Amino acid sequence: MIQFSDVVPVLDAVVTGSLLVSQKKEKLFNLEGELAAAIVSTCDRCGCRIEYEIQRDFFYQYHMESEPERESDYDGTDEDCEVVYLVEPVVETVDVLKEQLLLAIPLQSLCGEQCKGLCSRCGVNLNKNQCKCSENNDNSPFAILKKLQKK
Repeated sequence: MIQFSDVVPVLDAVVTGSLLVSQKKEKLFNLEGELAAAIVSTCDRCGCRIEYEIQRDFFYQYHMESEPERESDYDGTDEDCEVVYLVEPVVETVDVLKEQLLLAIPLQSLCGEQCKGLCSRCGVNLNKNQCKCSENNDNSPFAILKKLQKK
């Protein structure tokens, strides 16, 4: 189980992974891997508990040398993101799995595409109950639009 104490919202994940390291040249290694994770998180709109699974393949290329100097306006390619330069021949596999897990997590976690979220005034879960706040919202800057709609 990987727990991210520095990631908000709190995320619990049971992660399994497989890694294959192969040497291509004297100072060049490839790392290929698969990641599977069962995620427990919360819906970003309504706060209810959600569970989902992630499966991801990944690839890194490790060079046993210091990173070459680049110009300040260098635009990296997607392939450049897969290249890692190592001064010492040590790879923290837990860090690789954490990185891949964070990359695989969707930017917005929802319990469903139709999730209505919480009322911004009273906090009621709009998926379960209807609140009275939206009916009596004359102080809203958009209240004039409701008057125009009635004409």
